[in-house]
Parts: sequence; C-alpha cells; structure tokens
Amino acid sequence: MPAPAIRLFISSTFSDLKAERDQTIIRRLPPNAVFIATWADVPILEYLQLVEHQRPDVETVNLFFVPADSRLQLLAGHTQRGHPMYTSEPELLPHDGVVFEYDGDCECYRIGCQKPLDAPGH
Repeated sequence: MPAPAIRLFISSTFSDLKAERDQTIIRRLPPNAVFIATWADVPILEYLQLVEHQRPDVETVNLFFVPADSRLQLLAGHTQRGHPMYTSEPELLPHDGVVFEYDGDCECYRIGCQKPLDAPGH
C-alpha cells in the first residue's frame, strides 16, 4: 500500500473512532449537562446538535475561547446553577477545590467540587 493511502486509511480510521467516541459522549451525558473541552471534541458535538438535532439540552464550552484565568469563574458559575459538568480535558482546568472522576459511561470526566468555588474578583 503506498504511503499516501496508508495515511488516508489511518486518518479515516482515527476519524471514525473519534466520531464514535463523541456519539457516546453526547448520548450518555445527563440532562442539562455542560461539556467543557477543546476543538478536538466540541465542534463534533456541536455538529451532532445542530445538524443531527441530538441533545439540544447539552451546553458545550470550547476552552479555546476561555482564557485560563477565567476557567475557575466558568466552573463556579455552572456549579452555582447546579449544572452537571463534564470534560475530556481535565489537565486544562483549574484543580484547586475541583475533582475529576472518570465516567466510563460517557468516556469523559465528571467535574466536582470539594468546596464552594470562589471565582477570582468576586
């Protein structure tokens, strides 16, 4: 098999696995969940919502558009509103008072709080 064909095969196989994983995520999140991630997951979940009309109750947040110093405030706001929060990128979120528990059902991490989160500046 020529090198370009191998790259195409590997790329399409990875793409299929990624799409399958994102289908699992959106199907398994609880009602009114917030999924906080990056370009690797959020656009695919938004596609499933907008084009395939799946799970309009799930809110997606792309961390690319949330500055690092605003992420604690983001978590605090959703915690105060009682939204269940999940992520595929725990390493990109603050860890002070925040816990991440792997959830095999949705193949992502449930975000929890050990203490009330105080957003900076509040």
